[in-house]
Amino acid sequence: MIGLLVVEIAHRSSLERGSIPLLRVSNTQEALALLEQESVDLVVIDAPSLDETDIALIKEFEQSKRPSKIVIVSKDSDQVDRRLPPKIGIFGPKLCRLHEHDLFESLKTGTNRQIRESLERLFSEIRELDLDQTTTQVVTGGVLFLTYQILAELGYCPQKVYGPDFHPLERIVAAEGADELEEFFVALLERVGRVISDQCGNTNQTKIETICRYMQENYVSEISLSAIAKRYRMSPSYLSALFAKSMGQTFTDYLTECRISKAKEILKHTDKRIYEVAMEVGYRDPYYFSNRFKQITGSSPSEYRERVAR
Repeated sequence: MIGLLVVEIAHRSSLERGSIPLLRVSNTQEALALLEQESVDLVVIDAPSLDETDIALIKEFEQSKRPSKIVIVSKDSDQVDRRLPPKIGIFGPKLCRLHEHDLFESLKTGTNRQIRESLERLFSEIRELDLDQTTTQVVTGGVLFLTYQILAELGYCPQKVYGPDFHPLERIVAAEGADELEEFFVALLERVGRVISDQCGNTNQTKIETICRYMQENYVSEISLSAIAKRYRMSPSYLSALFAKSMGQTFTDYLTECRISKAKEILKHTDKRIYEVAMEVGYRDPYYFSNRFKQITGSSPSEYRERVAR
């Protein structure tokens, strides 16, 4: 069993407590103090950047009897003295961007084939980095935690998906190499994909239809992707991908279409001025409205009014 200490420097991690003892602190000073009280085998330092104080304290970690392994996750990891012993594993930008890997978008909206292809790309990248076993476990642990985060975001409990006796962190720790870990994740993620595909299809379509009706009725309001995502309890990135998949166009394009369609009606049936029409369909800037109108219709609002009045 590994005692894991996660040092999150100005960064919110997705790690959650599992079957492996997990400790969390917000800076290297707290971590150093905690090491004097707790038994820790592995320290993961998760920081967008590392200043001189952080680097000095990392060297203090190295000089202590524990932990037996330190892994640094930072875009600025090259700042760390490369002459430090192999006790310190330095893992830079690719791990920092792990949450941006297309694997996780594939999990939300893709097919099992897309999930498998994304997973193969991820493990190919991991092999290219030639990591030691402990660091590989840290990376794949991150994949697991991000997967669980997606399940929670979509309203699923991992225990219900996999069963109460499923202990994935222990499987990761017991794995002897990247090939065994990849086989484990193939089975794990295909199951996630099936659950999401089987249970989310109709629900998601209904939700998108509800959002479209809301936009059609409230296009004059200040509508944004983030605000709608919050209203319907999903992440902006998930809503964006789901909307595009369901509607065949982006959220912004659909909103623009709603507004321009209503503007056409007003221009055709009233004598309202262009700036008044713009305000009525949700545009505060009449010049921006006129530009968008022409991009969509090929005519300016005035030209359109003259044409339909004939």
